[in-house]
Amino acid sequence: MRASAATLAAVSSRGAASFACILLAAACGIELSGGGGAPRDATGGAGKGQDVPPDAAPFDAGNDVEPLPFPTVVQLAAAADRTCAVEARGALKCWGRNTEGQLGLGDTLARGDDPNEMGRALPAVDLGASAQVAQVALGGRHTCAILGDSSLRCWGFNATGELGLGDFNTRGDEAGEMGAALPAVNLGSGHTAKEVATGYQHTCAILDDGTLRCWGLNAGGQLGAGNTRNRGGIPTDMGDVLRVDLGTGRTAKHVTAGAEHTCAILDNDDVKCWGANTSGQLGYGDFSARGDGVGEMGDALKPVDIGPGRKVRAVGAGMQHTCALLDDETVKCWGNTYYGQCGTGDTNNRGDSAGEMGGALRAIDLGQGHRAKGIGVGSDHTCVALDNDELRCFGAGFDGQVGPLPGGFISWGWAVGQMGQNLPSIDVGPSVKVLAVSAGGTHTCAVLGNQVKCFGSNAFGGLGQGDTKGRGRQQAEMGAALAPISVF
Repeated sequence: MRASAATLAAVSSRGAASFACILLAAACGIELSGGGGAPRDATGGAGKGQDVPPDAAPFDAGNDVEPLPFPTVVQLAAAADRTCAVEARGALKCWGRNTEGQLGLGDTLARGDDPNEMGRALPAVDLGASAQVAQVALGGRHTCAILGDSSLRCWGFNATGELGLGDFNTRGDEAGEMGAALPAVNLGSGHTAKEVATGYQHTCAILDDGTLRCWGLNAGGQLGAGNTRNRGGIPTDMGDVLRVDLGTGRTAKHVTAGAEHTCAILDNDDVKCWGANTSGQLGYGDFSARGDGVGEMGDALKPVDIGPGRKVRAVGAGMQHTCALLDDETVKCWGNTYYGQCGTGDTNNRGDSAGEMGGALRAIDLGQGHRAKGIGVGSDHTCVALDNDELRCFGAGFDGQVGPLPGGFISWGWAVGQMGQNLPSIDVGPSVKVLAVSAGGTHTCAVLGNQVKCFGSNAFGGLGQGDTKGRGRQQAEMGAALAPISVF
């Protein structure tokens, strides 16, 4: 457990936080993490968490409990150098980087980087007596969770109001700031949260009535407020005054947040994106930001054209790219593809010029006619869980986050002949099925039945192995040699 004095560097092409994390079963299609995710049973972007049995006892971190007769981890989320997991009875545990209290443990010490810090030695996040977590989302240096009572709690870094608590005070880095002392986010009169998504320094929540509200950093228009003023740092920013205009009669059923852009799946299965657009990550055929000026939202913001007759079942946002899981179980990505993170077999960005979207945007070739059941979108890499329970990743792989690559390459998907049958299947162990994938900034985690395994960068213990040794660049580090994480 090493003290972490350094703060997270500014967003860069290698070290940025990842904001969309876990996308499961295409039939339900929702993102369960960094980029957001639905409580338990998700219906809007990536997948489906497992329902908690009605007789499951509340988790008590202080008492031994019998192992559950079904998979324990029902949600997994990875972001910048850290990982969080929700247990079936509602306990939340986080490990990895903790410079700003983003682990919610009342200090700034990393966890998972030294022996004997995981499993029962890892404290559950204190969110109040008998509190159960329904969903967790990880931003750059802050974390948010929806509790069983549908209230929303956020902790960690707060320089731009991303915690939504009406001040700029960091929470979770000192004793006495969590539990009952951590206030709920003011979502407005009588409103509760259905889903939360966290970007680098902004947060969005879908409320019980389907409206969408965003706060925090707004330099790129990612809050969709029609200006670039940050929100959340003063009390009058929050509550009923917050509302993203999605268009006449439109509501949101899934939201994901990238570094400085936001995308939402609407009630009619269209997807709209706004915020920074430096690489075409909004998918509108230009470089123009949306949401930072008057008159750019609502009906004026058109749906992203993802192809004739197609509907979006899941969407995930990375640093400067966006991926969608469609209703035909194919995946399309647009935005920055310098490292191959869009899986196009070249380095030409998509979505920044006219004629690149819609039918012209080809589905990613996953090989052998495979279909996607889930996606995870990291900062500069993308992972897909396939219908045959395999895992395949592409994009930046400097730290092993896309698994071992042929020929010693450190990124994949950027050249002709690297996709399709030449897209490697990642060896996560013999006779295991990949149920879900979560892509962090520079690491990747997979749910494998009762097991969780992570690979990639490990500078702060985000892989949960009790050391700071990265894994994933070499084949000898994968498969049976990659130990499952002891979480609960």
